[in-house]
Amino acid sequence: MREQLMRRFEERMRDLFERKTHSDDKMQPVHSLFGCCGIEGPQDYLKEEHGALPSSCCYAFDCSKPAHVYEEGCSTKAVANLRMQAELNYYSCMAIIALEFLGLFTAYHLGKARKYAKTKIKDEETPIND
Repeated sequence: MREQLMRRFEERMRDLFERKTHSDDKMQPVHSLFGCCGIEGPQDYLKEEHGALPSSCCYAFDCSKPAHVYEEGCSTKAVANLRMQAELNYYSCMAIIALEFLGLFTAYHLGKARKYAKTKIKDEETPIND
């Protein structure tokens, strides 16, 4: 199911890239969030008729230096980031479930120990003459 989610996410990225216009680039928030440019890389923008990179493809929106341009494409970087987040969520849930069971186990044994302690105290408090 995780691979299906990754495929759909990548398809959504490609769809956003296809729907962009010169006045409304829907990929800009994705570029800024993940630190990537285009689908496969900055060459996706450079292949087009105008050949200019959007400012969101550059570190701190400064495209004056080639070192500031994000080289990795969003199809790889964003999907890798989503994969890491999915794994982190999975392992966090497993840890929380394990802690819940440990809490139940501890509560059960503390209850039994308390019950045992109460019966032991009652036995010691009974008078010998009875």
